Amino acid sequence: ARAIGELFAAEAGKFVAVSAGDGLETLMAAHGSGALALSIRNQAPMLNVDVGGGTTKIAYCVDGEVASMTAVEAGARLVVFGDDERISRIEPTALPYLEELALDLVIGDTIGPAERERIAGLMAEQIKLAIQGKDLGDKLRLPPLAAADPSGSLIVSGGVSEYFYGREAATFSDLGPELGQALQSALGEVSDHVEEPLQGIRATVVGASQYTVQVSGST
Repeated sequence: ARAIGELFAAEAGKFVAVSAGDGLETLMAAHGSGALALSIRNQAPMLNVDVGGGTTKIAYCVDGEVASMTAVEAGARLVVFGDDERISRIEPTALPYLEELALDLVIGDTIGPAERERIAGLMAEQIKLAIQGKDLGDKLRLPPLAAADPSGSLIVSGGVSEYFYGREAATFSDLGPELGQALQSALGEVSDHVEEPLQGIRATVVGASQYTVQVSGST
């Protein structure tokens, strides 16, 4: 027993960090938001749109299973700025949006409300197209979404959902408020049935506690 105890003590402190990846995060968000459970309870398809800081994960849920999924390079923190509205960070995935809008912005430039609304509006449009199954090329991190039934309901989760549903008034020096507002219009063109999630900003974390994956080997 002592030898076994010493063996574990020697190995303690060695940790393996595993990154979930887009597919697993999409699945966890669908669990945590309640979309999968609602697809069973309501006996109708549910579309979960999880909008975070860097990506938007989309899961089409049918009878408690994710029938198809995709992920878009669109999120609130692709452009970050300070209280003085001067840009402090631009993620590489934001560059295609800036180029398409002909916005020549670099770190240190001022980004006003009008520019933030234009960027958020284009992101919301890309999210809508992804929901409709369009191939967005490099903006997609997973294959395009398979055809989804437009008669189903839609749920928005993730950090931006707090602005989408009007539950957050504070700002965090990013595009969250503008993206939430832009999505209200864009997603209204996708579904007439928008429901509130059981979990919004915490959907992925809650989903992680509900869904587990077991892998053989050392991970």
